[in-house]
This record gives sequence, C-alpha cells and structure tokens, in this order.
Amino acid sequence: MGKSYKTKIKEFYLKLKTIKNIEIIIAVIVIALIILLYSLISVNKKNDVKISSAVNEKQEMSLTAEVERKLTEVLSQIDGAGKVKVMITYSSSPEKIIANTKSTHTNTTSSSGSVTTSTSTVTETPIIISSSGKSELYIIKEIMPQVVGVIVVAEGADNARVRLDLMRAVQTILNINANSIEIFAMK
Repeated sequence: MGKSYKTKIKEFYLKLKTIKNIEIIIAVIVIALIILLYSLISVNKKNDVKISSAVNEKQEMSLTAEVERKLTEVLSQIDGAGKVKVMITYSSSPEKIIANTKSTHTNTTSSSGSVTTSTSTVTETPIIISSSGKSELYIIKEIMPQVVGVIVVAEGADNARVRLDLMRAVQTILNINANSIEIFAMK
C-alpha cells in the first residue's frame, strides 16, 4: 500500500539532516518571512495614514463648499440677482489647534554646598480620542484662513444696482475688500 505518514516524515527529517548548514538555511528563511510580514504591516499603516489625510482633506473641502453654498443661497435672495454661483479662494487650508497635555519634570542637583543646578523639561503630548475603532487628535478649535478672492456669477449681474448689492453683501459676509471680489453676468 505505501509508507505511513510517520515513516515519510522520518525519512524527510533524515534527508534534511544530511544537508550541510541546514540551520543557516532555515534561519535565512525565517528572517525572510519576518521581513515580509513587517513590510505588509507597515504598508497597512501607511494606507491608514493616507486614508485619514484624505478624510481631513475631504472635511476641509466640505467646509469650503458649505461656506460657498450658504453664500450662494444668500446672494440668490437679492432682488434681481436670479441664479447665482460662487467660488471662494483662501490663502491656505484651515489651521487646527490640537489639545495637548503638558508634563513638567524638574531635576535639581546640588554640589559643593552652595552651587545648585536645576534642569526643567516640559513635554507636550497630543490628546487622542478613540471612537468606533478610529483614533483621532482632539481639536480645540479650527481657524479659517483668510479669504483671498471671490468670484460671483449671477444672472442679474448685468444690472449695475444688482452688481453693487452683490458686492456689498459679499464684503459684509466675508469681511473683505471690494478689490478682492469679481462679479460677472451669467450667460
């Protein structure tokens, strides 16, 4: 019928023993497997970082889109403006202030009776909140960047009065100068 599994394993083991430096070969294989596993784990962590930065970018885009949507809604209510589209450009992305915990460590040493040496170190560690399996930094506040320019395209912008009303409304809402605003008639 054939040899049993135990005898086959024993024969294989005896053949392995006859190979010179088998311990070195096995060690190289184990090290290769460890390196492979480590690289797979680090690739997954990098993907998590890319995903979280993409989520942050999406949140920033949605914040900008929300401001544009609200401004469009308000400007379209102006008498004679008609349909309105708005685009806002900023000087940078929003700045996020992260909550930190501070710990101070003071080390005082005294030598020769009257000479005292003191060293103090302050360590700041960001506060991380975990919810539903995701860890995120705790943000105290978000500072919106300065508005650089605004383009308004409106159906009624060919009328000078409507154009002036649109400009004044944008100036008031975004607190910017008139030379940062361009208003065009919609085709």
